[in-house]
Amino acid sequence: MNFHVKNAMRKHGTANRTHGLLKAIRLGLIEFSESALATPLVASTGTTSAAYAATNIIW
Repeated sequence: MNFHVKNAMRKHGTANRTHGLLKAIRLGLIEFSESALATPLVASTGTTSAAYAATNIIW
């Protein structure tokens, strides 16, 4: 998984997963709504929602 995330980050010119997530949202690759803000920031796995989402970006 890290290979694919790093490859996507390189292709989109981002420095880290958070930057990649924000860029994907701005490009419309990920839809982000206000209702997403109501979800807990920590998933059951103990990772933050942003970190989890950044690992599941579909480029």
